[in-house]
Amino acid sequence: MPELAELLRAWRLRLTPADVGLPPGAGRRLTGLRRSEVAVLADLSTDYVVRLEQGRSDSPSAPAVAALAEALRLTPQESGQLHAAAGLPAPRPARVPTYVPPVVRGLLDNMPGVAVGVYTLPWTMLAANPAWVSLFGPVTPGNLVYEQFTGTAPTPLRPEADTRRFERALVTDVRAALLRYPDDPSLQALIASLRRESPRFDTMWSEGVVTSHRKGPKTSPPTARVPRRFPGPGPPRSPSCATRSRSPTPTSRWSPTRPLNRLPRRAGSATVPRCTRTRPKPPLR
Repeated sequence: MPELAELLRAWRLRLTPADVGLPPGAGRRLTGLRRSEVAVLADLSTDYVVRLEQGRSDSPSAPAVAALAEALRLTPQESGQLHAAAGLPAPRPARVPTYVPPVVRGLLDNMPGVAVGVYTLPWTMLAANPAWVSLFGPVTPGNLVYEQFTGTAPTPLRPEADTRRFERALVTDVRAALLRYPDDPSLQALIASLRRESPRFDTMWSEGVVTSHRKGPKTSPPTARVPRRFPGPGPPRSPSCATRSRSPTPTSRWSPTRPLNRLPRRAGSATVPRCTRTRPKPPLR
């Protein structure tokens, strides 16, 4: 397995003893970790680690690869690549990822004219850029699904059928997250709270609804200020994240493809940038 050998060697050499809590030792010339140090960290034999790096060991076990991934301080994506190189499926993370990838951080930093909010798979907010804060207010670690079903999220004017479809799509998202991360206690607590506090959510959950998000026009109330949370249609898929975009303005319809320089610039006293909701994709399995 030459790919596995190359990855193990590259990831071993990028670490230092200080990175993993080991003493540097006197007269050390090696820039990375020794194979014997990796073996100690992974609770494997040094000979076995040597044979893996030299490509002389076929079909390593899943526990051994997982131990090496932990010893080498791999990210979930890197761990998935290591498992794939070993011919194994990637392990399923126990919790919903809350890591915001650098590419999404760049989106927050480099799009000042677009309000961008970042969410987890079950729609818990993680981060936002200044344009989002100016439009919706300070970022809070709230959950969009909980707010929608408990009546704490401002709702745009739209047909009841569209609202019901949007809510069914949110239920679908939460169930998809549960199927991917069944052991996440915070996700289990969210679902329990929703089923207890929202009969509407409980009914949809019991029915096993599966609905996709859909783009569509909507209008906010004529006398309303721009809402702090503006539920919109679901995110189209992209290679790195899921996004949804809109331009919420009172008494105006919106289109995700409408040019930014043609948008109404003010709503009451608030400047109105375009809005994008973003959810990081989960690690590859």
